[in-house]
Amino acid sequence: MLMDDFVPIDQKDSDAEYRALVRDGIAKSLGVTLNDLSDPDILVGEWEHTIPQMPERKPTTITFRPDGTFKTPASRDDIPVPKWEVTTQTYVQTTWCPPMPEYDIEEGFWTQDAFLCAMIDRDRVVVWNGDGSVVWLFTRKSG
Repeated sequence: MLMDDFVPIDQKDSDAEYRALVRDGIAKSLGVTLNDLSDPDILVGEWEHTIPQMPERKPTTITFRPDGTFKTPASRDDIPVPKWEVTTQTYVQTTWCPPMPEYDIEEGFWTQDAFLCAMIDRDRVVVWNGDGSVVWLFTRKSG
């Protein structure tokens, strides 16, 4: 990646060299080699979502649909369906936040979170934020 092509995914993703160091650190911490995603549709299907830094946390299931929406155990029928998009190096999820009048937020709104991503193999994908303080591991269950 050329510096001229660098577009940060968040405020912690400062430059291309730092991004590469974070990626290498994640690969080393997981004991794997990370590769760019070979196919944007690789996530379609049912996945187990874990957080490597929190091994005591129970895994959850996420279903990524071909239409760009996804479902989790926390999904609700009374709010808009969350969306996902992936490129060879980025994962973006868009979720609806309902009104929270207790915080003076009278109208709902969409929020978007961008992450970097790579695949270990076709059945394991890693997603992380700019400084690697948030790391998610998706392991294919079906699809």
